Amino acid sequence: MNQDQHIKIEIDYSPVYELAISLYIYMSKKEKKIIELGKPWYKKVDNQLSPELKRKIKEDRIYIDHGMDLFYVYSSPNKQSIPEFLKWMTSLKEKEFKDIHLSILAQKHEEDVKKFKKTYTYRWIEEHGFSALKDYFLDLWQQWNEEYFSGIQDEILNSLKQEAQKMKELADSMNSVQLIEKATNGICLEDDQVKKVVLIPQFHSNPFNVYENFKNLKMFLYPIDLDGVQSNEPSRKLMRVTKCLADETRLKILRYVHEEQKSFMEIVNQTKLAKSTVHHHLVVLRAAGLIRLHSSNKDGDRYSLRESRIQDVSLLLSDYIKNVR
Repeated sequence: MNQDQHIKIEIDYSPVYELAISLYIYMSKKEKKIIELGKPWYKKVDNQLSPELKRKIKEDRIYIDHGMDLFYVYSSPNKQSIPEFLKWMTSLKEKEFKDIHLSILAQKHEEDVKKFKKTYTYRWIEEHGFSALKDYFLDLWQQWNEEYFSGIQDEILNSLKQEAQKMKELADSMNSVQLIEKATNGICLEDDQVKKVVLIPQFHSNPFNVYENFKNLKMFLYPIDLDGVQSNEPSRKLMRVTKCLADETRLKILRYVHEEQKSFMEIVNQTKLAKSTVHHHLVVLRAAGLIRLHSSNKDGDRYSLRESRIQDVSLLLSDYIKNVR
């Protein structure tokens, strides 16, 4: 653990996080369009799922709106393996599960709680109770694990575990803000209300972070790359950067934010483009790690150039050309 000013850092790893994220990506129409696994992964998974599970997922209105599954995992004392976690969850009495659920809601921001209380999921819980909610998650996760997740490559989970260990070692030599920025590829946390940050490596949502916001806690599930061993293939990181820079508007945005932090609307006004277009460009720039997102509870989100990342571009290109791995 490392502490800088008010932020405490925890590095966590569990295959159950990856189970939950992979299911969320499959169920979310928006997410599967932008992740690097993309449509080929979705089609492959879709072909191997049973009609029963596909129907269940298609008709589902709880999982996406629920938004607390990651905290269920975080709260568990038995999450080193998926069978251990499912056994622990099965053993929970209705009151125990309800207490975990309510403790999560208590840590949510007031506006998030209000939004949740307007969802179909909230009404469903009110009608069916917490025992039914627990059974719902157990059934869905068990089926997803049996039909998809249990068959993923060991390399993925091994790499995630190694990444978590590497990040724990880095925590001894870096302050909290630096560690968060390195892990998330550019998020600079400037929120004085956050007392603790949990960093969790994940693969399925690569190259994007997945995060959960609470009053005094933030969970960042940050992406890792799994590049093949073929030396003739450019790394994903290199491809991400070079594709990103092959666009005039993105180059202009980098130039605009290089001297000082800029807000989203300042960038919109400078580029004279639609908000949705600017948002897309910022997403691509962030995925490449070329800009820093300053996340503040006082000034809102602002953007600046990550000069160190610009310097890394020539090194990435040189390493590939010279076959350095």
